[in-house]
Amino acid sequence: MYSMQDKVTAMDWVDSGKSVCVGTSSGSKHEILELSLPDKLLASEEEGAVIKGRDFNVKNGGFCRGEITSIKHIPGTRLCLVVEKNSSTVTAWKMGNNESDMIQKQKEIQGLKSSCPRLEVCIDGQDTPQNFAYGSSTNDISVVDLATFQTVTDSTDLSLSQEVSYLSYQGHNTILCCCRKSGDIVVLDLRDKKVKVTHSPCLGRQAAFWTAVNSVDGCATNQGKTLIIQLSSEGQFIILDPRKINECISGATTHKGAKTDNEHINLEVSSCQKFVSTSGFDSEVDIFCFDSFKNSDENKIGPVFTHEGHVTTCEEPIASDFTVTSHLQHPFQASLILSAASDGSLHAWEYIIK
Repeated sequence: MYSMQDKVTAMDWVDSGKSVCVGTSSGSKHEILELSLPDKLLASEEEGAVIKGRDFNVKNGGFCRGEITSIKHIPGTRLCLVVEKNSSTVTAWKMGNNESDMIQKQKEIQGLKSSCPRLEVCIDGQDTPQNFAYGSSTNDISVVDLATFQTVTDSTDLSLSQEVSYLSYQGHNTILCCCRKSGDIVVLDLRDKKVKVTHSPCLGRQAAFWTAVNSVDGCATNQGKTLIIQLSSEGQFIILDPRKINECISGATTHKGAKTDNEHINLEVSSCQKFVSTSGFDSEVDIFCFDSFKNSDENKIGPVFTHEGHVTTCEEPIASDFTVTSHLQHPFQASLILSAASDGSLHAWEYIIK
């Protein structure tokens, strides 16, 4: 448990997961920080018995002009791609090293629109990434070369225009988009000069907000098959196969009620691909098991584990809008989660499923 001076608005792991890059905001002051995780968390059971370090430590830091809404670390580098609230610019920041504890701005990449509601960013999944993509809607997505920070291609020729809440590379040449308000899935094929598009209307019920995440099917018979998991502000899950995007594999509805403030709704998949975690509905982080999903979107499911620690450790009176603002599943330690709440609390915790 750690208490930040200000609330955490975005975060992402740095490479091996021994540190995390976070954005914080007080409303008037905005920072980007690199924090190292407590040594005890990442130690083996034998090592943990003798290691006393239980605290996060600030390694590097810097100040931003606005509140950070997205951070994406570029694997194998000391660079992070940062988006600020109500900004049409993606900024590359360089984290400090042994010679400096400053996180400094390196490059600004201007979006295709002068203003936009919220930019989304994704980095290609290669071991050494070559490109990243960013945009706020299906027809303003740009692909940028990470070596030169020059635009390679964009989707401005598309007539389809819907705001996006999630972007992800599907291989090296296609980008999957989840549309924020409709839940539609749009796949952009970048191999031709004129970007091709596959548009699949949402298979779930109408909701104010949808997001998505990629996963790998954990079933023994389908090892390695990519899946798309969608989550709505009504608490509905939809599971899709990107090869048959117009067919729902399975679905379920959680115990969460409708959420009108969608700013912090977050969906993550564990590194073992067996669990899905959600936050942003309230003060909790919920863990759901893939085995709970049945072949009916009317199936009601409950979490197999709920983290309630942000409320129980809060020293101030609980505000009506108290919520978990972000959470991350550890990239290698399957049961380890990092979560942050609107009171500035930052928790690293493990869940045990019996």
